Amino acid sequence: MRMPRLTAFLTATAVIVSAFTLAAQAAEEVHVLNWKGYGADEPWAVANFEKATGFKVVNDFFNSEQEMLTKIRTNPGLYDVVMINAAFNDQAMAGKLIQPIDVSKLSNYADIAKDKAGSPMLNHDGKVYGVPWVWGLTALAINEKSFDKPPTSIAEMWDPAHKGRVIIRDDAVEAVQFGAIASGQNINDIKDMDAVKAKLTSLMPQIKTFWSSENDWNQMVASNQIDIGTYWSGSADRAKTHFKLPVSLVVPQEGAVAWLDA
Repeated sequence: MRMPRLTAFLTATAVIVSAFTLAAQAAEEVHVLNWKGYGADEPWAVANFEKATGFKVVNDFFNSEQEMLTKIRTNPGLYDVVMINAAFNDQAMAGKLIQPIDVSKLSNYADIAKDKAGSPMLNHDGKVYGVPWVWGLTALAINEKSFDKPPTSIAEMWDPAHKGRVIIRDDAVEAVQFGAIASGQNINDIKDMDAVKAKLTSLMPQIKTFWSSENDWNQMVASNQIDIGTYWSGSADRAKTHFKLPVSLVVPQEGAVAWLDA
């Protein structure tokens, strides 16, 4: 997926139905493994689902894809629906942790944009492992108190003025993507990993900490400990509109990471 002036690397999450759905149905419960605060766990959404289906929703949460995979492995058959980033989809399939979805039973599936529903990250060997839900960006977000005007380049994270006040997500795949963007490479086809490594190594003196959840990022900016860092577009919007924090999303001129959740 290519986007104007945006280096688009699609990372997708897949909603997966476990092989033990019938067991969960017998107990009249649907167990969901998801990011906390990601919409499906909103009280109104849970209430509407339970009223429409008669099934009780039991939510469990993770803060990273690694934690998600660990929870599936150590609780075989517990979860009926799981959010899985596409970078870990093959790993989950290889471990026989997930199974495909019968989309013929989904009446609205045909209404989904073809470029989203047909993503190769959600479809494997003619089978569908995820139903698209929402897409967005992983770009930069800034502490408005630290800038007279928003920066335009990803190089801002390397500015010595922000030493010890930069935050990035604790995720190796995402770090490599941003290292590639910063070194002028196509993140869908990285040619020079040494350049990526050198760029990320040079960023280390700038780093305040690594974040894993929205709460991590928001607490750091609320206490004015950071100036700039990588962040999800939806999270930056929630930080500003819901939590009233001095946060603005910045899409650098070099590009950002586009993702598709399902």
